[in-house]
Amino acid sequence: DEALDPYILELTTSSGFPAATLAIASPDRGELFRRYVKDIQDKIERLGGVDSADLYGVEDPELHIAFYPDRLVKKRYAVQGLF
Repeated sequence: DEALDPYILELTTSSGFPAATLAIASPDRGELFRRYVKDIQDKIERLGGVDSADLYGVEDPELHIAFYPDRLVKKRYAVQGLF
């Protein structure tokens, strides 16, 4: 009387398991490499029968800015005015 209905999960390649893995490595991990592998990802995703292509270990570019408060004060800039 108290039994729950069974839960059946079918595991297939389309439910989360990759059918293929492609590894691309380079000693130069700069912007050129990032663009290259992103282009390959886009081409793979356009292939028929491909659900998705995921990139791992490739980071989006970042820009870090160092502020020198004393220099800003001398030029009469406020940090808030830079954004």
